[in-house]
Amino acid sequence: WAIFNGRPGGPFCVVDAPPYARIRQATISDTIDCSRLPVGLQALTFKMASKDFRQRPTAVDVLNAPFFQSLSQEDAVLDASALQLLAQAAEKRNIQNLVAHELMSTQNLGQLRHLNDL
Repeated sequence: WAIFNGRPGGPFCVVDAPPYARIRQATISDTIDCSRLPVGLQALTFKMASKDFRQRPTAVDVLNAPFFQSLSQEDAVLDASALQLLAQAAEKRNIQNLVAHELMSTQNLGQLRHLNDL
């Protein structure tokens, strides 16, 4: 969602801190903005984000959805900027994992309490 909508941190990354009341209200009442997703993925994403978890499709249902079943390696479903943002997010995640691994290999959780202050 954040990649397609250009909002790192997701829909609840807001300026007020702490934004818990607004996040709670948005979670309860707002619908997710899927307008920048590929057309075939919009309805599926709405279903996956349903407020009623019983209405959400299973992972198997999602993978079997027409959008994913109709994909081929030649299809260009995502635009170039979205692919670049996905690659950057993956790289950031890899770097975060490497840093976390390094920290955890030399210290235990009790020794890392100072990270809460960052």
